[in-house]
Amino acid sequence: ADRMLDMGFLPDIRRILAHVPKPEQTLFFSATMPPPIEALTRNILVDPVRVTLQKRAAPARGVTQVVYPVPEKRKAALLLALLDQGIVEDALVFTRTKHRADRLTRVLVKHGVRAERIHGNRSQPQRTRALDGFKQGDFQILVATDIAARGIDVEALGHVVNFDVPTVPEDYIHRSGRTGRAQATGEAVTLVSPEEEGTLRQIQRAVGATLPRRTLEGFAYHDDSDAPLEVPLAERIAEIRARKKADRERAREKAAAKEARAAGAQSRAADDRSVEDRSGSGSGEGAGRRRRRRGGKRKTQAGKAGSQRQGSTPAQRDGGPSSPRGKGPAAGRGKKSSPGRGTPGRSAGGGETRPGGGETERSGPPQQGRRPHTRRRRP
Repeated sequence: ADRMLDMGFLPDIRRILAHVPKPEQTLFFSATMPPPIEALTRNILVDPVRVTLQKRAAPARGVTQVVYPVPEKRKAALLLALLDQGIVEDALVFTRTKHRADRLTRVLVKHGVRAERIHGNRSQPQRTRALDGFKQGDFQILVATDIAARGIDVEALGHVVNFDVPTVPEDYIHRSGRTGRAQATGEAVTLVSPEEEGTLRQIQRAVGATLPRRTLEGFAYHDDSDAPLEVPLAERIAEIRARKKADRERAREKAAAKEARAAGAQSRAADDRSVEDRSGSGSGEGAGRRRRRRGGKRKTQAGKAGSQRQGSTPAQRDGGPSSPRGKGPAAGRGKKSSPGRGTPGRSAGGGETRPGGGETERSGPPQQGRRPHTRRRRP
């Protein structure tokens, strides 16, 4: 309960207690009881009585504790060697960070180990599947962080491996407490690098014992061919800064390209409008020219027709042999015109009408620009 309340679960506990009937007695259990948690218990409980089973917090008596000194780069290789030799069969492996848990899981899976991870970046369904698979034996190794491992209860868990030495002694006790539960036996294995020796000494003072050390026979401790599991902090920071700088440059390039596309679209729209304006004015001028040409052509055709009628003889106009409309008098009789509507005795072309229906010669010049109007006489 100490770390659970310290990590922000206290408001949830308070909301739950507000809906719970006031009991006659409340019990509060915790593997460790640091001073900040004692202050929280005084706010939750009323006149609590503290019962301590042991003066110093330590793992259960059935847990065997052992330390394997190893360089930082060779930790993953040592864990694989322990698995290959059967020293560790199934284990809950603890790492310091979520990223190290991901990288270690990938290394184990790459070497044929059935492994899964559980940490805060995983969704609840993913964590549930990983934990259920580990309990059922689908996974040989479950890699976890301290916060995600709180409350994990696996029956007959044989080993707990501290891949990274915990920075707080209480975390070491919680990790080791995942094995050896309910009077069972288990083993807590700690892989310690030279940089973590100071933290290990603090843990030993907290548990009140010096942890035994072992070495694995035949293991190449000083082989530097392995790549480090975690990139150094300075390199990670430089990589993050370079990635952010590249992202900002890409964002600026995208913004500039977007502005260029918008400017190009505006320019094309302006060009289209100017072309439409020019085409509209040109079409109007062309239509006027076409109308003027058609008017002049009609005038020319009317003038030619008038000249032909003026130069022809009465016999030709009556449909005589020389008439273009027929070859005899019968042809001319079918095309006789009636007097126009305007002036009696006048034809539409301006000539006088004979009683027989034919036209006489015009007394004046033909009307320009108008076609001669004739009407057929009804039989």
